[in-house]
Amino acid sequence: MAAFDARGIPFEALDGEPVHSVFLLLAPLKNREQHYEVLGRISAIGKDKGRRLQLRGCRSAEAVHDFLQELDRG
Repeated sequence: MAAFDARGIPFEALDGEPVHSVFLLLAPLKNREQHYEVLGRISAIGKDKGRRLQLRGCRSAEAVHDFLQELDRG
């Protein structure tokens, strides 16, 4: 697991700011439409400053998993 860096990482983002979260969705090419909801939900987290900060506060994969599970329940 990579070390956490609160400063983010340089990733040549469009806004020039360091990147704090990267999501990778791996799925088969067939039935791609089924995964649009997942992409939309990830996008919604990125647009909500409070949730984005909560996600950045997660210090382990397990904490991220728990955070996402809690969003599903709420």
